[in-house]
Amino acid sequence: MQIVRSVADQYLDAQQGGYTRVWKRRTSPGRLNLEVQGDAMRTKKVNRYYCDFCKKSGGSAYHMRRHEAGCTANPNRQCGMCNGAGYDAADLPVLIALLPNAAAFKGQMEWADGSGESSQYSEYPWLEECVDACMPALKEAAEGCPACMLAALRQSGCIGFAEFNWMEERERFLRDANELRWEGVACGGLG
Repeated sequence: MQIVRSVADQYLDAQQGGYTRVWKRRTSPGRLNLEVQGDAMRTKKVNRYYCDFCKKSGGSAYHMRRHEAGCTANPNRQCGMCNGAGYDAADLPVLIALLPNAAAFKGQMEWADGSGESSQYSEYPWLEECVDACMPALKEAAEGCPACMLAALRQSGCIGFAEFNWMEERERFLRDANELRWEGVACGGLG
C-alpha cells in the first residue's frame, strides 16, 4: 500500500502549529481515503430538558421550568396572561367541567360505526355542536382569558372541536386589559 502526501500536507507538518495532519492513502484506483491523525473534531454532550405535560423540549432548565409552570397541558398551571392583566386565574377544574366529555363522545361514535379506529374530527358532529354551545359559558367563566380557555379545551380533549381562534382571542383580551389599565391611570388609579 502506497502512501501519497501532498506538498500542502508536508508544509503543514513542517509548521508544527497544531494543524491536524491528513494522510491520503489510495484504496482503489481513482479514490482517496482520508485518515485523520490527532483530534479530528470536538464533541460536546448537552443536556436536553423536556416538559412533563407536552412534547416541548429545550436546552435550558430555567426556560423549561418556566414553560411547565404555564403549560396549557399542566393541570396545576399558573396563568401568565391572567397575572399580567391583573386578574385572578380561573379555576381550571371548573372550566373543564363546563365542557363535554370528549372521550364519551368519541367512544359512542366508534361504537356506532363499528370501526374502532380513531376518526377525523369532522366525524364527531355531536361533539362539535356541544362544544360550540359551551364556548360562551367557558369564555365568561375564564373572564375572556384565551390561555385559560385553551388549557380547558386541551385538557378536556375538545381542542379540535371548538371554533377557537387563539390569535383573535389573545388580541381582544390584551386590548381590553390595556384599556382597563389606561382608564385606571386616567382616573388616578394604577400608576
